[in-house]
Amino acid sequence: MALSPNGWKEHQFENIVVITGAGISVASGIPDFRSSTGVYACSQSSSSTTKETLFDLESFTEDPLPLFELLQSVFFDKETERQPTPVHAFVKLLSDKGLLLRNYTQNIDNLEDAAGVPTDTVVHCHGTLASATCMRCDHTYQSSFVREELKSGKGVARCNQQRSTDTSATHAPATGAPQFLWNNRCNGIVKPDIVLFGEDLPGQWGKHLAEDLTKCDLLVVLGTSLAVEPVQSLVTQVNNKCTRIVVNNDTEVLQNIKEHMTEYQEPSDSDLDWFVCGDCHTIVEELVKLAGWQDEFKQVKEKIGTVEHVPPAQQPISAGVEAAAAALVGHLLRTETALTPDQDPEETEHGPKRQKTA
Repeated sequence: MALSPNGWKEHQFENIVVITGAGISVASGIPDFRSSTGVYACSQSSSSTTKETLFDLESFTEDPLPLFELLQSVFFDKETERQPTPVHAFVKLLSDKGLLLRNYTQNIDNLEDAAGVPTDTVVHCHGTLASATCMRCDHTYQSSFVREELKSGKGVARCNQQRSTDTSATHAPATGAPQFLWNNRCNGIVKPDIVLFGEDLPGQWGKHLAEDLTKCDLLVVLGTSLAVEPVQSLVTQVNNKCTRIVVNNDTEVLQNIKEHMTEYQEPSDSDLDWFVCGDCHTIVEELVKLAGWQDEFKQVKEKIGTVEHVPPAQQPISAGVEAAAAALVGHLLRTETALTPDQDPEETEHGPKRQKTA
């Protein structure tokens, strides 16, 4: 299929918002949350903590050990070995081309920073492991402090700041709490700056939200089931003329997302939505190929040290997925490319028109 490179100069899409989830980091060795081999399944098999309480603020305050154990095994033990994935490189490429308005990421691994995506274009919806804060004195730490505390076998990272001369109850151990050797240190729990259930979202969440929802002309959803609010609602809150594409490798999850999106719809004249079932890295590679960005994409991947990704054997790129990618890029480039009549509906589904939120 021949595509005109001059199509991009028309800048039909100038303000792209990308929503990313745990699925884009699996290739880097970080498990997702809800699959059979994900974080919740592993945590429930190794302790009495349930997925409902593992990331709950009240539960963490009462007993921080289960979450610290999880963070150590999943993130901190191999933190320096984690590499950005092709999707991270794709987001970086969009940024380099001046097309990225914002990346709303639900991930706490901070691989966006490792990929060189500008910090002002990234919103860490659920916080980040890059820093941590003492729950008693509010002193801030880098992630290296928490990592070394856990590596030393302490189990729970505790603040090493000098304790105030104030002897009020706010500086004393809570009733019934373990008695630590204070040695004139704060000893408060140093909690990674991730958002637990029961906590407010980070301040940056709403900083650009209204503007982004208004300006966004293309919304791309990659590697997330959109099961958690308020990120789930972003797909229904973008302006009525915004084109939306959702990529997920699970047909059931994809159908759930589609139903959520269509629940709030009413007739409009906006562009069509796209629902593509397939490996997110394979899809972005295909988009890059069809857009003629292979050389630039290769340079970005080499520069940031992208992990080599091998698509899952059970999900090879099919004619249906390739046709969907071709149709999407054709739409972006203002070509006349269309979906093929014999396209597999289970691989990609041409969704209803974009409609206003009820």
